[in-house]
Amino acid sequence: MGVLRKLYKEKNKIAVDIPPSILPDKYKIPKPTRMLYPRILERNTYVYGGRGPTPEESISAAIAAAKRGRYRVGIWVPRRWVEDYGFPVDLKLVAVYDPAKKRWIEITEKPTLSLVEYGAGRWRAQFPVDIVRKYNMYALPTRHPMYRDYAMRARLQWTSYTRVLRPEKPKIYHFHNIYEPDWNTEKTLWTWYIPDEITKDEGLEKAFEIEERPEARRRLISPVPDAQLHYNDTEDVVEVQFIIPRVWDKTVGSMVGKAYRNMVVRNYTLKEEVKMEEAGTPSDFLIEIRATLITTPPREFYEGHGYHMPIVAPEGEMAALNITCYNIMRYFFMQTAERRGHLYNPLLSHKFAEKVEETIGYEDNVEVDFGEVEKERFGYVIKYIRIVNRSSKRRGKDWVYTTDEIDRKIKQMGGIVDENGFVWRGL
Repeated sequence: MGVLRKLYKEKNKIAVDIPPSILPDKYKIPKPTRMLYPRILERNTYVYGGRGPTPEESISAAIAAAKRGRYRVGIWVPRRWVEDYGFPVDLKLVAVYDPAKKRWIEITEKPTLSLVEYGAGRWRAQFPVDIVRKYNMYALPTRHPMYRDYAMRARLQWTSYTRVLRPEKPKIYHFHNIYEPDWNTEKTLWTWYIPDEITKDEGLEKAFEIEERPEARRRLISPVPDAQLHYNDTEDVVEVQFIIPRVWDKTVGSMVGKAYRNMVVRNYTLKEEVKMEEAGTPSDFLIEIRATLITTPPREFYEGHGYHMPIVAPEGEMAALNITCYNIMRYFFMQTAERRGHLYNPLLSHKFAEKVEETIGYEDNVEVDFGEVEKERFGYVIKYIRIVNRSSKRRGKDWVYTTDEIDRKIKQMGGIVDENGFVWRGL
């Protein structure tokens, strides 16, 4: 079964820790792993086959001389770097420090450098000439009296193989997409830093904004969302969905301007042959049973009462809202038979099934404008029954029942209505 974990903010990112308790051993037990690891290292530039500026030259004169290609430029590194970090599989120049402007400049081309042995205790790599000229690079011998003024440092991305203690990385499934978590060395667990497009689209950022308001602090329930996490061993993924506390869900939806709706509808109408064969049978007959769940973040799974299943399954699989819609029919229309002395549901009888046509409709996380649902209940299954039977005796009579009345009747007849409004079998 799954677990709930509060979201939190870290370094301006909304994150959730994946509890090791739900993961197989391969995802939670660290083991030595050989992997490519990129580091950013800094080194002073170095002159090849020429000389640096003389003490008599100004900085501007040195730059002008470099543009004319007076010397080649690169870096040298001590042999211990290779011993400590491993020989670089990929070495790129990513930035240089401009001493005249006193700032780092990104090298957009990020050229790849080749490291070669240079004497007994060091290695060196030359920068491409076109890069040297474009970015006004120059290098100075350390003996130069104004070395600190002239010095141009380089930042290198040094990517090499290394061995680290880390478990195998799990995959995260959320709303039809796959994501990857980061290993949190301090906590020794996986942390998912939720992408900004998700936090904005699903109202997670707005919920954190509400938390800072004085009125939110006075409430017993925090607006900070939960992540519901479940390991699906069939697909080998961690399923994650977000739940905003019900008392705040509609408020967040109003700020985002939209919501997601899941719905199952069962309709019963008379078969055409019944209308034609039975004289006096009313043609205007309908029983409509509807179960709807509206939330600001999309809700794909139900977790609770010993179940983990989809909210909606259009293909007829087991799903929480499908079961709920059926159980509304099962318990609301249940009655005590006058002569038989037991509970009886005419809609489940063979006689009823012979006369009616059943159709089932679905909405699976349909995005709707907030204005369309602003008067509806958020985070709780909304129930609706409409009965149309325009016979000669009760012409024009429609019966409509809504959530509270339906819930009361279901409970009276032995059904279970859980805290989120889903209906489960009781008696």
